[in-house]
Amino acid sequence: MTSRWGWPLGLAIGCTLGLSMVLVGCAASPRAHAPPSTSRAVVAPTPSGPVPADSTPAKPGDAPPLVVNVLEPGEPPRRELRYSFQGGSVEHFEADVRVASLRTHDGRRLEEFEPPTFRMNGRLEAQSRDAEGVVFFAVIIDHWELLDDVKIEPDVRRQVETELVELNGVLGSIWVSPRGQVLGLRFQARKAFDRMKPLLMALDEVFHRGFVQFPSEAVGVGAKWDVESIDDATEVNPVRHDVFSLLEADEGGATLERSSSCSATPQPLPPPRETVQLDVYDVKSSGQLHPFFTNFIGGGYSSSAQLRMEASSRGLVASRIVWTHGSIVHVRPARHDVPR
Repeated sequence: MTSRWGWPLGLAIGCTLGLSMVLVGCAASPRAHAPPSTSRAVVAPTPSGPVPADSTPAKPGDAPPLVVNVLEPGEPPRRELRYSFQGGSVEHFEADVRVASLRTHDGRRLEEFEPPTFRMNGRLEAQSRDAEGVVFFAVIIDHWELLDDVKIEPDVRRQVETELVELNGVLGSIWVSPRGQVLGLRFQARKAFDRMKPLLMALDEVFHRGFVQFPSEAVGVGAKWDVESIDDATEVNPVRHDVFSLLEADEGGATLERSSSCSATPQPLPPPRETVQLDVYDVKSSGQLHPFFTNFIGGGYSSSAQLRMEASSRGLVASRIVWTHGSIVHVRPARHDVPR
């Protein structure tokens, strides 16, 4: 498949969203120090068809405690903020994921890519809850759609839409603690994920960005807390800080703003790319969330992120690549009568 810029579409999207494993962790999902690798969205064999209530997969191993520092406790009255998901609930959602990127090589524009928005409609079924309050959700992505907000060649659109049809009905599993820590996120293996890996990354972003990681202490309106994480599953171990600001809260839910930063120290990449030096890795993101404590989608949420990465070659021919990437995610409640 070829984009209007002359790049094979799969390669272009792959470079845009997944230049090595660096972007996957930091730009997508906060995790605790040394988390289990199952916290990231991965593909795994999952049976097709409806998800029976007694088919809960084994919960991943317990992740380390969240590293949360309360910066401001907020005004009284203060309360402990926790999710209290109820088994048997079903939520319908709609999510839009938009990306754009620019890559230059020694100052020359090598790639500029802005695909149309990917839209997904799906549902979450809370199927079980353990003694610690960890809830298992079955995730069903009922329908994928490529919007028409960016013009691409008709044959490219047809091929992408064909790939998306294969992903209609894909199943997933997610485990979430009462403090909003994602303990595991897995999706059914489909061949289209092999060809369109960014769509799996989009799922990772949608679900990880939607949860608030709450502090253990009671907080009130005006509170701020920092969630620190190290993504040791990536090649460069970036350090991330998510600062949450509590704007409103009542017994049913809250409104928060999130400001995030993520960076890695300059370092050579591991083999087989040891001749490449990572010089700059910096991510800034922000968003607003409206969680309900009893469900995932709540009043919806939005998030935007900007990444800048610079790398230089230390081989026989010196060169420098600068890559900038932006993404916007919008998730909102949806009616159940979405297109199939």
